[in-house]
Amino acid sequence: MKKKSPSTKELYKNFIFLVASGIVLVAATVAWFGQNSSSSASPIGASVQAYNPIQIDYYISAEDYETMASHDGDSSGISLQDRQSTTWSPSFSSIDISSIYPGQFFSYKMVVTNSTKNLSLKFDSVYCAASDPPTPSANETDTALLLSAIKLDALATVRQPPGSETLNISLVSTDLSALSSNATVLTTTGSASSGDIVTFYFDIFLPGGDSSIDYEAFRESGAVISISQVMAE
Repeated sequence: MKKKSPSTKELYKNFIFLVASGIVLVAATVAWFGQNSSSSASPIGASVQAYNPIQIDYYISAEDYETMASHDGDSSGISLQDRQSTTWSPSFSSIDISSIYPGQFFSYKMVVTNSTKNLSLKFDSVYCAASDPPTPSANETDTALLLSAIKLDALATVRQPPGSETLNISLVSTDLSALSSNATVLTTTGSASSGDIVTFYFDIFLPGGDSSIDYEAFRESGAVISISQVMAE
């Protein structure tokens, strides 16, 4: 039997690493709703795929709402200064939510280093469906309540190299119900130029204390929330 040369072994090793890297870069997340983490009922899920036709670096924060909002000394809301002072960890995808419950908060950052003149942040093909109504008196159209319950805050900054991140595109507050009919969250048109560095910040959260929605019933019904793509283009 012939022995493989060192160069052949190195080629095999590089190929394995390449395949492994490709698998890691394919991102899909599942989010489900409930009132406690111990339930074993069928989850509500969200399949999210990041799409990047331009160069984008993704980041995620492990800070909760209270911690992030307190960076600037004012805990009443999350400002740009709060976000700039937050500790961000690199991520392989634009969203990585393994579970979401009432009161939970997730914050993300996308840095576009090869920007175009007109750039938009989009959440594409957002919908909610249930195989069975959550309660005998409900119907499938009631799943729109879940989409409207999940909130989204987003803002953007534009930086002209080697300048600082000062130009702030105003905060947009919406929900997944609105995004199901209009995928575009915000746009930098008129603010960014080709070559500028654009940073998108966005939060996805489910406020607590809303007794009008029976999350447990929806979760047990097998209702599914899906976002086909999150993109900056």
